[in-house]
Amino acid sequence: MNNLIPWSMMLLTSVASWALPAIDIAVIDRTALEMSSDDLLQNKPIALDSSITQVPKDSEFSLTDATGPDTPALSNRWGGGTQEPVLRWDLGSLGQGGRTLTVIKVFIDSQSPSSSGAYFKFAAHFLGKGWQDITGYIAVDVPKTVFGTNMFKVVTITFPAGEVAGFDALRLYDGKATHGYSTSTTFVEVDAFSTPGNR
Repeated sequence: MNNLIPWSMMLLTSVASWALPAIDIAVIDRTALEMSSDDLLQNKPIALDSSITQVPKDSEFSLTDATGPDTPALSNRWGGGTQEPVLRWDLGSLGQGGRTLTVIKVFIDSQSPSSSGAYFKFAAHFLGKGWQDITGYIAVDVPKTVFGTNMFKVVTITFPAGEVAGFDALRLYDGKATHGYSTSTTFVEVDAFSTPGNR
Protein backbone atom coordinates (compact mmCIF):
# COMPACT_ATOMS: atom_id res chain seq x y z
CA MET A 1 0.00 0.00 0.00
CA ASN A 2 1.45 3.37 -0.95
CA ASN A 3 -1.07 6.19 -0.91
CA LEU A 4 0.29 9.67 -1.53
CA ILE A 5 -1.64 12.36 0.29
CA PRO A 6 -1.07 16.12 0.12
CA TRP A 7 0.79 17.85 2.92
CA SER A 8 -1.75 19.68 4.99
CA MET A 9 0.10 22.73 6.26
CA MET A 10 3.47 24.39 6.14
CA LEU A 11 4.20 27.69 7.91
CA LEU A 12 6.68 29.59 5.78
CA THR A 13 7.23 32.91 7.52
CA SER A 14 10.42 31.77 9.24
CA VAL A 15 12.08 30.54 6.06
CA ALA A 16 11.31 33.44 3.74
CA SER A 17 14.95 33.72 2.63
CA TRP A 18 15.04 30.12 1.42
CA ALA A 19 13.66 28.58 -1.73
CA LEU A 20 10.88 26.28 -0.57
CA PRO A 21 11.55 22.55 -0.41
CA ALA A 22 9.21 20.05 -2.04
CA ILE A 23 7.22 17.95 0.44
CA ASP A 24 5.59 14.58 -0.23
CA ILE A 25 3.69 12.52 2.33
CA ALA A 26 3.01 8.81 1.83
CA VAL A 27 1.06 6.32 3.92
CA ILE A 28 2.61 2.89 3.52
CA ASP A 29 2.85 -0.49 5.18
CA ARG A 30 6.04 -1.91 6.68
CA THR A 31 7.00 -3.93 3.59
CA ALA A 32 7.33 -0.70 1.57
CA LEU A 33 9.61 1.08 4.04
CA GLU A 34 13.02 2.09 2.71
CA MET A 35 14.95 3.30 5.74
CA SER A 36 18.61 4.03 5.12
CA SER A 37 21.62 2.54 6.88
CA ASP A 38 24.12 4.78 5.08
CA ASP A 39 22.88 8.37 5.37
CA LEU A 40 24.20 11.57 6.93
CA LEU A 41 22.74 10.82 10.39
CA GLN A 42 23.93 7.23 10.64
CA ASN A 43 25.96 6.67 13.82
CA LYS A 44 25.33 10.27 14.92
CA PRO A 45 23.97 10.38 18.49
CA ILE A 46 20.92 12.46 19.43
CA ALA A 47 21.52 15.46 21.67
CA LEU A 48 18.66 17.24 23.46
CA ASP A 49 18.44 21.03 23.13
CA SER A 50 15.40 21.37 25.40
CA SER A 51 14.19 20.12 28.75
CA ILE A 52 11.68 17.39 28.02
CA THR A 53 9.90 14.95 30.27
CA GLN A 54 10.94 11.80 28.45
CA VAL A 55 14.31 10.80 26.98
CA PRO A 56 14.94 8.13 24.31
CA LYS A 57 13.76 4.79 25.64
CA ASP A 58 16.74 2.74 24.56
CA SER A 59 19.50 4.39 22.59
CA GLU A 60 20.85 7.73 21.48
CA PHE A 61 20.91 6.24 17.97
CA SER A 62 17.29 5.05 18.11
CA LEU A 63 15.96 7.44 15.44
CA THR A 64 18.74 7.08 12.89
CA ASP A 65 20.21 3.60 12.91
CA ALA A 66 17.55 1.31 11.45
CA THR A 67 18.74 -2.30 11.34
CA GLY A 68 17.18 -2.87 7.91
CA PRO A 69 15.06 -1.10 5.26
CA ASP A 70 11.85 -2.11 7.08
CA THR A 71 13.25 -2.59 10.60
CA PRO A 72 13.50 0.60 12.67
CA ALA A 73 15.79 0.66 15.67
CA LEU A 74 12.96 1.84 17.94
CA SER A 75 9.83 3.99 17.81
CA ASN A 76 10.08 6.98 20.13
CA ARG A 77 7.43 9.31 21.44
CA TRP A 78 9.04 12.33 23.04
CA GLY A 79 7.14 13.63 26.06
CA GLY A 80 6.81 17.32 25.41
CA GLY A 81 4.06 18.69 27.61
CA THR A 82 4.38 22.47 27.49
CA GLN A 83 8.01 22.19 26.37
CA GLU A 84 8.73 21.62 22.68
CA PRO A 85 11.25 18.77 22.29
CA VAL A 86 14.28 19.82 20.24
CA LEU A 87 16.60 17.08 19.00
CA ARG A 88 20.07 17.84 17.59
CA TRP A 89 22.54 15.92 15.49
CA ASP A 90 26.11 17.24 15.37
CA LEU A 91 27.66 16.32 12.02
CA GLY A 92 31.29 17.32 12.42
CA SER A 93 33.51 19.46 10.22
CA LEU A 94 32.55 20.06 6.62
CA GLY A 95 35.74 18.72 5.08
CA GLN A 96 36.77 19.07 1.45
CA GLY A 97 33.79 19.69 -0.79
CA GLY A 98 31.63 21.08 2.00
CA ARG A 99 28.20 19.67 2.80
CA THR A 100 24.95 20.32 0.90
CA LEU A 101 21.62 18.94 2.11
CA THR A 102 19.49 17.24 -0.55
CA VAL A 103 16.72 15.24 1.17
CA ILE A 104 15.33 14.53 4.64
CA LYS A 105 12.98 11.59 5.17
CA VAL A 106 10.91 11.31 8.35
CA PHE A 107 9.21 8.01 9.21
CA ILE A 108 6.28 8.24 11.66
CA ASP A 109 4.22 5.52 13.33
CA SER A 110 0.63 5.52 12.07
CA GLN A 111 -0.79 2.34 13.55
CA SER A 112 -3.43 3.92 15.81
CA PRO A 113 -5.34 7.18 16.35
CA SER A 114 -3.11 7.95 19.35
CA SER A 115 -0.04 8.04 17.10
CA SER A 116 -1.68 9.94 14.27
CA GLY A 117 -0.58 13.39 13.33
CA ALA A 118 2.72 15.23 13.24
CA TYR A 119 3.85 18.83 13.59
CA PHE A 120 7.56 19.45 13.19
CA LYS A 121 10.26 21.54 11.52
CA PHE A 122 13.97 21.39 10.82
CA ALA A 123 16.78 23.92 11.33
CA ALA A 124 20.44 23.82 10.36
CA HIS A 125 23.50 25.36 11.99
CA PHE A 126 25.69 27.37 9.60
CA LEU A 127 29.23 28.41 10.38
CA GLY A 128 29.29 32.11 11.20
CA LYS A 129 25.49 32.40 10.98
CA GLY A 130 24.15 30.18 13.74
CA TRP A 131 20.83 28.31 13.59
CA GLN A 132 18.39 28.99 10.77
CA ASP A 133 15.09 27.27 9.98
CA ILE A 134 15.25 25.33 6.72
CA THR A 135 11.57 24.35 6.76
CA GLY A 136 8.51 25.83 8.34
CA TYR A 137 6.36 23.66 10.57
CA ILE A 138 4.97 20.73 8.64
CA ALA A 139 1.62 19.47 9.91
CA VAL A 140 0.36 16.04 8.90
CA ASP A 141 -2.98 14.39 9.59
CA VAL A 142 -3.74 10.93 8.26
CA PRO A 143 -7.36 9.79 7.68
CA LYS A 144 -8.52 7.21 10.21
CA THR A 145 -9.20 4.73 7.40
CA VAL A 146 -5.46 4.11 6.99
CA PHE A 147 -4.85 3.14 10.60
CA GLY A 148 -3.79 -0.47 10.94
CA THR A 149 -1.06 -2.83 11.97
CA ASN A 150 2.32 -1.95 10.48
CA MET A 151 1.17 1.34 8.93
CA PHE A 152 3.57 4.27 8.70
CA LYS A 153 3.72 7.82 7.37
CA VAL A 154 6.78 8.88 5.38
CA VAL A 155 7.46 12.60 4.90
CA THR A 156 10.03 13.32 2.18
CA ILE A 157 11.50 16.84 2.11
CA THR A 158 13.50 17.59 -1.05
CA PHE A 159 15.62 20.74 -1.00
CA PRO A 160 16.43 22.80 -4.10
CA ALA A 161 19.92 22.06 -5.45
CA GLY A 162 22.59 23.94 -3.51
CA GLU A 163 20.12 25.79 -1.29
CA VAL A 164 21.14 24.39 2.11
CA ALA A 165 24.94 24.24 2.16
CA GLY A 166 27.77 24.70 4.65
CA PHE A 167 26.01 23.38 7.77
CA ASP A 168 27.46 21.31 10.61
CA ALA A 169 24.38 20.31 12.62
CA LEU A 170 20.65 19.67 12.24
CA ARG A 171 17.78 20.23 14.66
CA LEU A 172 14.33 18.60 14.69
CA TYR A 173 11.61 20.50 16.57
CA ASP A 174 8.58 18.42 17.57
CA GLY A 175 5.79 20.93 18.12
CA LYS A 176 2.90 18.48 18.08
CA ALA A 177 2.08 18.42 21.81
CA THR A 178 2.37 22.21 22.08
CA HIS A 179 0.16 23.01 19.07
CA GLY A 180 -3.20 21.51 19.91
CA TYR A 181 -2.44 17.79 19.78
CA SER A 182 -2.79 15.51 22.80
CA THR A 183 0.56 13.70 22.35
CA SER A 184 3.98 14.20 20.85
CA THR A 185 4.90 12.71 17.47
CA THR A 186 5.86 9.03 17.38
CA PHE A 187 9.00 9.24 15.25
CA VAL A 188 10.41 5.96 13.94
CA GLU A 189 13.40 7.03 11.83
CA VAL A 190 14.96 10.23 10.49
CA ASP A 191 17.25 9.95 7.46
CA ALA A 192 19.13 12.85 5.88
CA PHE A 193 21.09 12.85 2.64
CA SER A 194 23.79 15.25 1.48
CA THR A 195 26.47 15.76 -1.10
CA PRO A 196 29.18 14.81 -1.39
CA GLY A 197 28.77 11.27 -0.08
CA ASN A 198 26.47 11.72 2.95
CA ARG A 199 29.27 12.95 5.17
